[in-house]
Amino acid sequence: MKKKNIIMMVGLPCSGKSKEIEKLKRRKDYYVISNDDIINEVIIDEKFLNSIGIKNKYTYDDTFKSVPKDIDVKKYNENPSLKYGKIIEIEVKDFSAKMDENGDFPNKIINSYKIIEELKKEIYNRYYEKIKSSMKQEKDIILDRTNLTINLRSSILEKIESTKDNSIVNILEFRNNNIEEVIKNNNLRSKLLSDKNLPDFVLRSMDKNRENVTIEELNIYNGNNKGKLRVINVDNDSIRLHLEKKLKEKNESNESFGLGC
Repeated sequence: MKKKNIIMMVGLPCSGKSKEIEKLKRRKDYYVISNDDIINEVIIDEKFLNSIGIKNKYTYDDTFKSVPKDIDVKKYNENPSLKYGKIIEIEVKDFSAKMDENGDFPNKIINSYKIIEELKKEIYNRYYEKIKSSMKQEKDIILDRTNLTINLRSSILEKIESTKDNSIVNILEFRNNNIEEVIKNNNLRSKLLSDKNLPDFVLRSMDKNRENVTIEELNIYNGNNKGKLRVINVDNDSIRLHLEKKLKEKNESNESFGLGC
């Protein structure tokens, strides 16, 4: 079997990743692994939800639900939400802190909703299972996800490396230095996709924690400079015009349809 070419997308929501994937697929039949598709699959999977005792319905936005900073955790947990469950403490990487001598970020403890963590865990597992199964196919692969931090990208590269497939990984990074424009475009997109409206604070957090890709990072996996890093500086005005055009088409047809940006 020939070596696979894998394209890892990197960028904030509404930065043009989906539009670029459409262009790539017109030139070649890629196998696309979309994190958004997996989220939408998990939140309606009654068999899975029943298996962990969940009987509520969830939306795309619910998977990003976070615990308010000013909440009284003890009082809340006395009568927790049936939809989100109790508040628990989880350990995550603190990307706002300084790296240690080994180049790693320290951990920190944050509050999260137990049920939302169950959903995230299943989404995470399915994403990596799809990577594993896709390596057995002949098609080249596109990894459609934000992949904004070194830690996230490394975990994906480790999964690919564990298949011993010797694939070549290329990274297509969308750099957007105007988070306010991203938020405006995201709000515009929500008028097209009512079930996909990331809260502003989630986008700000993503922007704060994102880490630009370096060719050195890519070569840790590929070696010998095989992989390529292509950086696209995002044109927010172009994305806004694209969304406005789609919104006009939707209003004229009075139909709902899928859209990426």
